[in-house]
Amino acid sequence: FESNSRSIALNARLVETDTQLLSVLCKCLREGSLDLSGYERAIDQVEELYRGPLLPGDETAEVVAQRKRYQDRLLEALLTSGMSLRKRGETALALRYFRFAFDNEPTREDICYQLMLSLLKLGRHGEALIEFFVCRRSLIDQFGIEGTSKLRELYETILADASEQA
Repeated sequence: FESNSRSIALNARLVETDTQLLSVLCKCLREGSLDLSGYERAIDQVEELYRGPLLPGDETAEVVAQRKRYQDRLLEALLTSGMSLRKRGETALALRYFRFAFDNEPTREDICYQLMLSLLKLGRHGEALIEFFVCRRSLIDQFGIEGTSKLRELYETILADASEQA
């Protein structure tokens, strides 16, 4: 706090908020220049910082819109990073990114698709099929739709692969 003869105020330059930290993390993730340990630290920090929607409490239109922008930035950074990690062959770490994103927004088919694909690549067919149904149920409950054919096709691929493995 800073004070003068008329007031006391919070010096914003000396305060670190969860929204600021999350914004910095998202920027680092979008740049894609982290090494493997950097990606591990980043997802650890995201999991620690983001425990539900930011800016809780006030439900004004401005706060709700700002909260949505933060969530969208985070989800896009997680999706981009997860895809980059999987391309590098780091599917298990990519899975953490997709899992966290999907747990926070189960109606995002693009995230569900990447989560299911990662689980398939890891041979975890049952889990991948469960995530399909979680996403499908969320889409039906929230929007009254079942989802796209792309997600359904991946579901069919996973079923076929699981049958071949059995």
